[in-house]
Amino acid sequence: TALLVACQVGSHECTQALLRAKAAVDASSAKGFTALMLACARGHHMCAEELLCAKASPHASESHGWTALIIAASETTSHSGHVLCIDMLVRAGARLTDRTSTGLTALARAACNGNEGCVKALVRARAGVHTADEDGWTPLHYAVEHGHGS
Repeated sequence: TALLVACQVGSHECTQALLRAKAAVDASSAKGFTALMLACARGHHMCAEELLCAKASPHASESHGWTALIIAASETTSHSGHVLCIDMLVRAGARLTDRTSTGLTALARAACNGNEGCVKALVRARAGVHTADEDGWTPLHYAVEHGHGS
């Protein structure tokens, strides 16, 4: 949909116009990604804010369990937009305990990628630092395994 494209490219003005025209806020792509997920993937926090104000669901997930929060936390760049997206999603009620189909939480994904800003935002939000996956690995294990132990 046009809203998906607008959010993926970060067009705040188009996002606003489409939402005013009553675009379906939680419509998803063929792969199951919502506009909120696409905005958060790129750190387009202004688009994400518009979507959340229009009542986009912070709980929506695609077929592998990836939510907007997990997607925002998974980015390898330390773009401040991702941290802002995480903060907004948490305030909107995103669940810090959601997991991908492989059992990873948003904090574990941020730790894997060494994204310090996202890790700090999630810890501030009280994400489970001791939450283990089915193999017993915590976010700290993932950080060390991927060379981000300092």
